[in-house]
Amino acid sequence: MLTCSPDAALARRPRLLGHATSLALLLTLALGGAPTARAGSIGTAQDSPAVAPLSSASETDRAALEARLLALQNNETLGEVERTRRVDLVKSALAELDAAGEFKARGDEFARAIVELPNEIERGRAALQARANADPAAASADLPKDLEALQRIASQLGAELTGDRARVAELQRELSAVRLRPEAAATELSDARRALELLDGEVADASSPADPGGIEALELQVKLARRRARAAEVAMLDQEMLSQATRQEHIEVLLSQAELDVTELEARLARVQSRVSEMRQSAAAAASNEAQIERQQSIGKHRQIEEVAVAIAEVTQTNEQLVPKLNELRERQVDVEARLAQTERDNREIKLSLELGITRSLGTVLVELRRELTDPRSYERSADQLQADGMEQRLALFTLERELTRLGNLDRVLDQRMARPSAQELDGPAQLELRAELKRLLETKTAQLELLEGTRREYLAGLVLLESRERALFAEAQELSLLLAERLLWIPNMSPLTAGAMESLVADLSWATGGTLWKKVFDDLMGDLRGNLGGYVAAAVAIVALMSVRRRATDRIEAIADSVGHVRKDGILLTLRTALLHLAVALPQPLAIYFVGWRLASAPGVSAATSSVGDALVNTAAVALALIYTRDASRAHGLIRSHFEWSEHTGRLLRRHLVWFTPIALAATFAINLAAEQSEAEEHTALSALGLVVLSIAVAALGGALLRPSLGLGTGTRSSIVRGTRAAWLPIALVIPLGLAGMTIAGYQYAALALADRLEGTLVLIVAVLAMHAVLLRWLTISQRRLALKVAMEKRAALLEKRDTSDADAKAEFLDPVDAINVAQIKDQTQGLLRFAAGALVVIGLWFTWVDILPALNVLEEKKLWDQMVTIDGVQTAVPITLASLGLAILIVAITITAARNAPSFLEIAVLQQLPLDAGARYASRTLSLYAIVATGTVLAFNAIGVGWSSVQWLVAALSLGLGFGLQEIFANFVSGLIILLERPVRVGDTVTVSNVTGIVSRIRMRATTITDWQRRELVVPNRNFITGELINWSLSDPILRLDFVVGIAYGSDTELAHRTMTEVARAHPLVLDQPEANVFFVGFGDSTLNFQVRVFVNEPTNVGRTRIMHDLHMAIDRACREHEIEIAFPQRDVHLRLSDGVLRVQVERGEDARATLLDLDADSGTGPAAPKS
Repeated sequence: MLTCSPDAALARRPRLLGHATSLALLLTLALGGAPTARAGSIGTAQDSPAVAPLSSASETDRAALEARLLALQNNETLGEVERTRRVDLVKSALAELDAAGEFKARGDEFARAIVELPNEIERGRAALQARANADPAAASADLPKDLEALQRIASQLGAELTGDRARVAELQRELSAVRLRPEAAATELSDARRALELLDGEVADASSPADPGGIEALELQVKLARRRARAAEVAMLDQEMLSQATRQEHIEVLLSQAELDVTELEARLARVQSRVSEMRQSAAAAASNEAQIERQQSIGKHRQIEEVAVAIAEVTQTNEQLVPKLNELRERQVDVEARLAQTERDNREIKLSLELGITRSLGTVLVELRRELTDPRSYERSADQLQADGMEQRLALFTLERELTRLGNLDRVLDQRMARPSAQELDGPAQLELRAELKRLLETKTAQLELLEGTRREYLAGLVLLESRERALFAEAQELSLLLAERLLWIPNMSPLTAGAMESLVADLSWATGGTLWKKVFDDLMGDLRGNLGGYVAAAVAIVALMSVRRRATDRIEAIADSVGHVRKDGILLTLRTALLHLAVALPQPLAIYFVGWRLASAPGVSAATSSVGDALVNTAAVALALIYTRDASRAHGLIRSHFEWSEHTGRLLRRHLVWFTPIALAATFAINLAAEQSEAEEHTALSALGLVVLSIAVAALGGALLRPSLGLGTGTRSSIVRGTRAAWLPIALVIPLGLAGMTIAGYQYAALALADRLEGTLVLIVAVLAMHAVLLRWLTISQRRLALKVAMEKRAALLEKRDTSDADAKAEFLDPVDAINVAQIKDQTQGLLRFAAGALVVIGLWFTWVDILPALNVLEEKKLWDQMVTIDGVQTAVPITLASLGLAILIVAITITAARNAPSFLEIAVLQQLPLDAGARYASRTLSLYAIVATGTVLAFNAIGVGWSSVQWLVAALSLGLGFGLQEIFANFVSGLIILLERPVRVGDTVTVSNVTGIVSRIRMRATTITDWQRRELVVPNRNFITGELINWSLSDPILRLDFVVGIAYGSDTELAHRTMTEVARAHPLVLDQPEANVFFVGFGDSTLNFQVRVFVNEPTNVGRTRIMHDLHMAIDRACREHEIEIAFPQRDVHLRLSDGVLRVQVERGEDARATLLDLDADSGTGPAAPKS
């Protein structure tokens, strides 16, 4: 046991007083928190309001109340309801008396604390002073020489240290609770005093009850008991607030003692562990040396002896290598414990500071803490690596245990070795000698394996412990990081930039522009130049070479621009080449800035100020490259104007304003980064704030100049994304930068910098996506033009072939001039995919850009707007609706609107068109998906603000009643629309006849369906007409239609030839189906014609298509009949005349030489010509 060791006693001796004090005052500490129930005690008369004397002491006596309760419970004369009510009243009075007693007991404890704790505090401070003045060497004793004894001491000290650390954490929590208690106690005291005043008034107004045992008397007793409890509570809270400072001071003393205990234990444990490590290392080294000597001596002996000696050497070497790792592991444990304790302390202090109030000094501290905070993910990665190492150690330990188990039966192992051929070759004495030597070596190996097993087990236990502490550190660091992320943006970290802050601003400007800083930078630069002259020369040569090719690069850009737009010369490679040429033109100045900054930041021996200047120059170089590149790309023949087809006005506008914006932006960026890179950044926050304000105002001015709706950017671009979002540009470009400037001026410099950094990332993301979209759109345009050229060439070749082929004339006129490849359709679909891809990239990029800022929005959860009553497990519960809930609802609505506009189109392009669905099915799927998105978004938005089904069911019932009357037509049309989409009796693209209207269904909406008739008029038909009325769908299940028309030929014509000719013409038409087959029938004799009916089947339900086919067939039949001399008959009439004189005179005139011919007709028959008479 530890007490048997002098060192153990030494380890415990300084802590006896602390433990005794702690045990004596634990109860007092527990009384420092807020009461969880109405419990306490009545204080002194001067500290509490006077309690009115009770009418009868026996009536408020607990024993009397308990006796009355028993009597009431056994009383069978009273009714059940009356008895239950009286019993409840007596129980209420007893509960209030119990609460009064508890309050009194707690108040007494607080009163004793005021009297007793000062003495305890004095003794504790004296003990702390004595321990601080004690000589550590005098209080120390020699450590035992035995390794096992030292290990036992280390284990027991480790256990004590764990308990003391837990005690320190508990005391720290108690101290935080006591520090935060006064505000809550004051609120409770105010509430208790008001309640006591109300009870005093009720008791004073109460009249004496007629029946001492009746309901009125019992209610009065409850009020009296409740008044006593409130009076006791007031007295207890008074005592608590009076003892607040004393109890807090006492906990601080106890905490100091506990922390000193931990410090002494850590020092003691470190000394013991150091001694254990030394002894282990020494023993492992000695064993390894002996094994190496044994191995050297085994050379030349029997092969089995040499084999075992080598194995022993490997085991001892492994043990020797593992011991230092074990020592390193212990050092890591100490470091992790220290980090964990510090992180826990930071967490508690920040939470306490936030509870006590937000100040600018707190903001400065939190900013520094945020900068110094290690990424919590590094602790998680370290814990994962420790877990992997632990798995390896478990596997090695498993192998080691198996080997020890095998060597446990040593005789069997020796028998197996002696049975080997190499041992059987020896004679009897040699075998005995070999067996004895092997036995000695195997016993040595077993002993070394046991030592290695112990080391591995201890190392594995250390890995497991360290992993658990790393996990705990990760959790604490993550909590601290989340806390900082939630609060930092809402806390000012500097004084406002008002007239009073001019002194610090002038000081920062003097530092940034003064000769001291730049002389140091110049000296460091010259020193690095002398030491790295070759690098500077190479950089200068590269920059001069780039500057020398700028003119040629510009000329090449103009030459490439001449080829843009020519179908046969244009290509996407020209755009990429132009982009690289612009980079070559823009690179020299940023490259020079970057090189100088890189050398100043990374050169050995430079000062911290010079390194800060170098880092600022490196960051400024990136901004310079972006601005110069954009300005050069907007030249007359540059990338933006020639390739992306922005207007000339847009390019000139951009170049003109970048001229003044570039130097301001570079200077401000340099100032911001210079202040941020300082090791003591708080001394130069004014410089950083000034740079941010200047940059924000410059960005707002640039945005106002460039993004005017009438003359700004986007007026001449072909990008649909740019054109579609132009309306929101100007407000965003003005409000956001000016808002950042206002935040900085108000003192929220860290928040403004954090938001500016994310906004910069967002801008880079959007510009990159727009550039990618523009490049792909240009590639699409080039492909479209080439495709259009290909289609035109195919049409030209078809026309030439039609002219050259005589036997194709009959069919050539039937060809519908529809392009083989629908260029416009391909363009629209691809643009839709590009827009969706660009939007998806922006959303993903925005998430990764803003994800570490999002926790700051958790503060909105604290801003309650209203309470929403919801039923949870049958219990009505008030759920707070916060500003975060409202923001979430607005976000859901925005996402729903965006999804409703874009998701159905993407579904059409990406999914539906790849499936074997007709246009109507695709349209129905798009519409239903739109309804589903809107319904889901609506439900989620209402749920976010606490409006669930239980809240709207009565509204739904009222709406249902209204639908049954005034809105029944609208509701019927809506339901009919759903039936149309689901049952699909009508689809988009179908040819229908409804209410004597024939046309093509073009749209199906929620209330009505649009039909486009043959005159291109759009008729809006209510949906219910399609469900309840008569409907003819010409293409519902089978789009094939039969066209009938009659052809009449003259009497006397060859009917066989006519039948054959018309049949051949009908079947030769390319749009007439082969199955069912076209037929011609001789259907009857007409007045003037022999009637043939032509019946053909076509897959063309539209009126335009049917009319075209009928036209083609009529023309072809007429031409074929003329070729075969088949007369198309026309109506003929025979006239019979009855004349009285038998003579009809007919005069025929032909021009000027007219002559009359008289025809005598037989008066009886009306026939037979007479002799002409002139």
